[in-house]
Amino acid sequence: MNLAALWDLPICFFIENNGFAVSTTVEEQTRVSSRGLAFGIPSFRVDGMDPVAVRVATEKALKIMRSGQGPTVIEATLYRFYHHGGGTPASAFGYRSKEDEAAWLKRDPLTVMLAGLKDRRWLDEDEDATMATRARKAMQAAANALTVEEGNKRTVIESLWPDPAVRDAGLRGDLTELEVKRFEEQETPSGQMSEMRYVDAVAEVMNHRMADDARIFCIGEDIHRLKGGTNGATKGLAAKYPD
Repeated sequence: MNLAALWDLPICFFIENNGFAVSTTVEEQTRVSSRGLAFGIPSFRVDGMDPVAVRVATEKALKIMRSGQGPTVIEATLYRFYHHGGGTPASAFGYRSKEDEAAWLKRDPLTVMLAGLKDRRWLDEDEDATMATRARKAMQAAANALTVEEGNKRTVIESLWPDPAVRDAGLRGDLTELEVKRFEEQETPSGQMSEMRYVDAVAEVMNHRMADDARIFCIGEDIHRLKGGTNGATKGLAAKYPD
């Protein structure tokens, strides 16, 4: 942002602010969501659920950029209907209510825009159905090109996964930075090996370190929800070390 403002670059920083970072609200982690004004960049906050409002804000931003006045920021406040990844409602994880989801769903810009187009008779039911069918076919084609069905689930086609043999390709380090550290290679372990999820190892190491050293603490998104973050990297730590 700073360089764009210094050099008067015609860049629009378009921020889709859905109010959450996984399960952590914006209000819990920052006082200001849009920082454009700190760099002297003209900034607009707009209702991101309203396509017309977004278009008007974009037109204003374009006028500024095309007249050589540098960058702009558009912060569109909107709603993320589902959890951070996948099609599961956030209410299933306990950090949103079903009532909140239902209220926002009534403002879904796709359905609101379609209703407006139909009210103005710019779109009829048959045209709407045709577009929906084309969209479903396009998504199905994309899914078929990347995945295969296994029971009631889909998995990535085996040939599309990278070869594990290339795990060290492109590494420039020679590990001299570890000469004064204790470390192990999987191929030559000095102790007993056991299978463990990587994220469980992360949580276990942090647990050991926090138990040994009171100066160590965790700060970040989701450590207080979802039973230890999105994948459990801080599992049990918030309860064990509440301070």
